[in-house]
Amino acid sequence: MMLTKKRGLRAMAVILMLALGLTLAMPFASAACPDGDPLGYLSYKPLTHSTTPFGEGNSVTTVTDHNPDTSYTLPKNQYLTIDLGKEVSATALKVQASQPVDVYYYSSGRQLMTVTDVTYLYNGAPDGTIKYTNEEVRNVRYISFSYSGQEDGVNIQELNIYGGAPVPWPDAPSYLWAYGEDNEVYLHWPDVSEAVYYNVKKSTSPEGPFVTVTSSVYTHYSDFDVYNGQTYFYTVTAVDKHNGESPPSRVAWATPEARSMERGILLITMDNGLEREFDLWNWELEAFTKWYENRSEGRGPAAYVIERHENRGPFLDRKEYIVFDKILYFRINRY
Repeated sequence: MMLTKKRGLRAMAVILMLALGLTLAMPFASAACPDGDPLGYLSYKPLTHSTTPFGEGNSVTTVTDHNPDTSYTLPKNQYLTIDLGKEVSATALKVQASQPVDVYYYSSGRQLMTVTDVTYLYNGAPDGTIKYTNEEVRNVRYISFSYSGQEDGVNIQELNIYGGAPVPWPDAPSYLWAYGEDNEVYLHWPDVSEAVYYNVKKSTSPEGPFVTVTSSVYTHYSDFDVYNGQTYFYTVTAVDKHNGESPPSRVAWATPEARSMERGILLITMDNGLEREFDLWNWELEAFTKWYENRSEGRGPAAYVIERHENRGPFLDRKEYIVFDKILYFRINRY
């Protein structure tokens, strides 16, 4: 009886020791970081500041400590580099800095594999949110960060790199309409199912550069920062819940101009015999006619969205989707 009890106590002791060993071995992997973000490949590890990617220099830990209150100033065209000690796959990053930086990924043989310009991932100065890059960079051994902008240097609060399955970008809006009105350009685009908001970007040249003028949860936008007679060019991107931003939509353009106050009635007869009636401005009638002609040639979206401006009630907007294949014919009566 005494032997059985001793064996039981020994077994309990072994279990307790194993549990304690596991607890001691795992606190870093399960600990919550002060900023609430998960641990990454760079967490709490030193980076080397040098004038070249693989040169000798000072050890820097204030940008990997998960504390945005600490920072480090990196001069222009100099580098912060880390040797991860093994090859990893990188799919996401975190940058919190006064200006966008470039991220260089190197193999074990110190061959440059790819460069990520975080300007595309962040709208403005990098704010420290984790961004998926929509591609998996495999067999990464060394990572360097550098700044090549117009300032003398960049103040960096936080840097990190993450692995895991890449999250794909949302699809780009399939089409973009732009209509010029009196000192206004009205934009409209189809909804993207993964999007939580959209970035509207504008330029005075079809080649760009395109600058974000607003972020909107709606699929339309009125730009009043325009002048009659000047042509403006626009693209729209979709942003999902992971902060992944789609490629830009096609470029659309419009020239605002003073328009007549004439209106008309659009009567659409559907293939089931029902009629839909819309009281619209002339430019809206022209936009519908243009869409119909394009769609009859196989171009443009399958449905047209008509904004109902009347009787909105408590709603922010009212839309009717007219499917091209359901239209039997339509008439326009101007007045």
